[in-house]
Amino acid sequence: MTRFIYLVLVFLISAQSLRAEERVIFDGTTRSTLEEFSLFLEDPLQTLTRPGIALFHDAIIGKPGDGNFTAYKFADLKSDDFVLKLIFEIPEGIRYANSGVYLLYRDPRDADPTEDLVAASALSEARAQAASRRARFGEGPFELDYFSHEIQIIAGTDATIPLENHGAGAFYGIDEGTERGQQRILAPQDLNIGDSYEMLIEVKGLTRRTFLRSTNHQNSDVPVSEMTNLSQEEDPVRGGVPTALLLQGFYNNGRDVQLPHFKRITLDER
Repeated sequence: MTRFIYLVLVFLISAQSLRAEERVIFDGTTRSTLEEFSLFLEDPLQTLTRPGIALFHDAIIGKPGDGNFTAYKFADLKSDDFVLKLIFEIPEGIRYANSGVYLLYRDPRDADPTEDLVAASALSEARAQAASRRARFGEGPFELDYFSHEIQIIAGTDATIPLENHGAGAFYGIDEGTERGQQRILAPQDLNIGDSYEMLIEVKGLTRRTFLRSTNHQNSDVPVSEMTNLSQEEDPVRGGVPTALLLQGFYNNGRDVQLPHFKRITLDER
C-alpha cells in the first residue's frame, strides 16, 4: 500500500510538472519562430505596404507601412489558467515606443449569435461603436478595443504625461475602481528608454494581474494592475475568459513611434 501511494504521488507530481511546462512562442534563435504570428486584423485604410512586425537579429521589431497598425495572433488558448511572459527592450535612440498584448474574447468577424438576442445586440453595438470611431479618426482596426482587453506597453516622450489607465502594464482604457470589470492600478510604472523589461500577464479564471520588472532596477512583487472580469453572461462581448492572444504590430500615428524590441515570449498554460 505504501508503495502504491508513493507511485501515485510520483505520477501526480510528474503530471503537474508537464502541465506547467512553458511553451516558447519566440526565443530569438531562429527565423521559424516568427511563423507563430499570423495577421489577425489590419488597418482597412492601408494602401501600399502593410505595417507589421519583422525579425531583426534576435528580436521582433516593428515594420513601418502606410496603414495605422496591425494585430497578430500568436496563441489560441486552451486553458483559463495561464501566465504569459514577455521580455522586451526599449531601444536607445527612439523617442516613443508603443505596443500591447490583447486578451481576445470574441472574434469581431464572427456572426452574431442570433439564438441569444442579448448577445447579438451587444455585439452589434460594439461593432457600431468601432465603425463610428473609425469614421471619426480615419484609422483602425478599432474592433480590438471593444472585443479584447489590451495590456499596454508604452514608453518615451509622449508617455511622460499622467496616463492613469493607459500606462504601461495597465488594462488600456478600463475604468479604475474596485468593482468587477474595473481595474485597480497598484504600482504604476514608467518605462525608460534603453532599459529591458519582463512583463508577466497572469490569468486565472476571471482574475487578471500584470507585473513589470526591470532588468536594471530594483523591482517590487506588487502587480501593476489587477482586475476581476465580468462573466460572459454579464458582458457577451468581452466577458468571461479569453480565447486567444494577440500582439500589436507597428503603430503609426504620425509621430516618431517604434515597437519595443521583443526578445522572448513564453506561454505557461496550467
